[in-house]
Amino acid sequence: MFKSVAIISLGWIVAVSVGAQPSVEQTRQIQQQVQQQGQQQMREWQKEEMLIMQQADLDADIYGQELMTAVELDEYRITLRALKTIEAREGFRAQHRIKMQRRAQESGVILPDKPVGKIPSAVTPAISR
Repeated sequence: MFKSVAIISLGWIVAVSVGAQPSVEQTRQIQQQVQQQGQQQMREWQKEEMLIMQQADLDADIYGQELMTAVELDEYRITLRALKTIEAREGFRAQHRIKMQRRAQESGVILPDKPVGKIPSAVTPAISR
């Protein structure tokens, strides 16, 4: 009498009888399935990494992002992606720049001319004269 045992490998469940050896073909199929699943997982991780890198690039390009909340950053990205023409995007960026300059002035900080990414030290306190 043989007992059944479940072997779990990367999400695949393979039933093997204790005391019986899987055939060469079964072993090859199991190895192929595990390899395919590993490759699929690697592709998914690479996609996630690309999204993270793209997100970081978007953050580096947002003027005044140091003064924005996470919700505002998301709204900015969504709005910018929804605009279909270069002129519309440039107009949106110009309005955003004015808004951030006002916010910086109200907060007593000076924003650099170009976006510098998420570096808090890039915001310089305004010097009152």
